[in-house]
Amino acid sequence: MREKAREKRPNRRGGLPYSKATKHTEILEQQRISAVLVRQEAQVAAQAGTELSRMRLDRYVCSLQLDGLENRSRLKHLKAEVWKDGALLKFSHLVENGEELLIRWQEPESFDARCAVPMDLDILYEDADLVLLNKPYGLAVHGAVGLREPSLVQGLIAKYQDLPQNFGSGGAGADRQEENGTDVSEHEFRPGIVHRLDKDTSGVLLVARNSAGLRNLSGQFAARRVQKTYYALVHGCPTRPAGRVDLPLMRDPKAPQRYTVYQSNRLIGRFGGRTLCQEELAEFYADCEPGERPKGLRDLKGLKGSENGAKWRTAETEYRVVRSWQFTEGLPDGRKQQVVSLIRLRPGTGRTHQLRVHAKHLGCPIVGDPIYGKRQEDRTLARLWGLPQPSLMLHAFRLEFYHPEDGRAMRGQAAVPARFRNWLQCFFGGVPDKAG
Repeated sequence: MREKAREKRPNRRGGLPYSKATKHTEILEQQRISAVLVRQEAQVAAQAGTELSRMRLDRYVCSLQLDGLENRSRLKHLKAEVWKDGALLKFSHLVENGEELLIRWQEPESFDARCAVPMDLDILYEDADLVLLNKPYGLAVHGAVGLREPSLVQGLIAKYQDLPQNFGSGGAGADRQEENGTDVSEHEFRPGIVHRLDKDTSGVLLVARNSAGLRNLSGQFAARRVQKTYYALVHGCPTRPAGRVDLPLMRDPKAPQRYTVYQSNRLIGRFGGRTLCQEELAEFYADCEPGERPKGLRDLKGLKGSENGAKWRTAETEYRVVRSWQFTEGLPDGRKQQVVSLIRLRPGTGRTHQLRVHAKHLGCPIVGDPIYGKRQEDRTLARLWGLPQPSLMLHAFRLEFYHPEDGRAMRGQAAVPARFRNWLQCFFGGVPDKAG
C-alpha cells in the first residue's frame, strides 16, 4: 500500500509522478550515446625541467595528452587515478622531478549501435582527419534533455564508426558553449564534435575523425585561431556601416533560457593598468577603424565573473553591413518606412546565442528569431511580400582553420540555403556578391 501511495505522489521537485518520471527518464536514456568502458593504464616518469616546478598532478596528467585525458573534466569523467609506490595520490599533489607514476583510467571503446541513425549528410570535404559538412536548419548537433528527434551525432555514428569519443565537458575549450541554447551534460557523448551550431542555424560544421585531430582542432578554437563568418538578415540597420560589439553575456534572470548583454560599471577592459567600464571602452573604439584595436588596450578575453549572483562571460563580435533596403508600401500602424539589412558577422568568441543577442543589442534583431526577434514584424514582412513565415535567418557561411596534420590553411564554405535565398531574392534581387 505504501508503494502504491508513493507512485501517486509528485516527486520532490513538484514535477511528474514517480511512474511517469521514470518513463521519461527511460526515454532520455535511450537517446543517450552509450559506450563500453575498459580499464587502461600508463606508466610514466616525471622528467626534469623548470616547467614541472610545483605543477599540480591533474595539470601534469593532461599535459601528457594520453588518449582520452585531454582536460581535467575528462579525468573526473573517466575515473582517472594516479598511483605512486602503491599509494593513491590526490590531484592537488605537486609533481616532483623523477617521480614514477602509474596512471589508470577508463576509456570509451565503442558506441552503442542502436544510437546510429542513417542520414543523408551534405559533405563539403572529408579526409582521414576531418569532415566539413553543411548542417541543415532544424537539426540539433547532439542530444539534449527534451530532444526526441535524431541528432547529427547519430547520423555521424552511422556513417563514421571510428570517430573519437568526446564529452559535453570537452571540445573546443571556451567555445564549447557555442551558439546553442541548451547546456550539455558532462556525461553526454559528442563524438568528433569540435564546435556547435544552434539547432535553427544552418551552415558549415567541422568534425574531427581521430583523437589527434580532435585535440588539434579544439586547441585552434580555444586559441581563437579559427575565423567564423556568418550572414544574417536583420530588421533595421546598424547606425554605423561596420563596427564591433564587445559586451559580456549573461543569462536573463527573468527567463533562464534566454541570454542578455551584461551592462555594468564593472571590469570590461584595461588600459595602462587602469580598469575601464563599458562606457569608457566605447570611447576608445569610437576613433578606430572597423576591426582595429586601440593601441595599449588589453581586452580580457575569456574572463568570467559575477555580480549579485549574475554570472557573465566576455563576448565580442565584428559586424559589417552588406546591403540595406527600405520600403514604405503597406506598412501597418502608420509607420512611414521599414528597413531590412543583410549583415556579415564574425564572432571573436563563441558564447551561447552570442550573435543573436549582439544583433538585438544593435537594435537589429535577426529575422525569424523565435527568442530575440520581432514576431509581429516577421509576419508583416511575410504577408506583404508573399513569403513563407521565416525561420531563423542566420547562416554559418565560412569556416577558416588549419589542417591538423600538415598545418595548411583550410576553408569550408556552405552556400546560402533556399529558405534564406528566397528572402534575399525578394529584397535584393538575389544573393549579393559580397555574400557569396
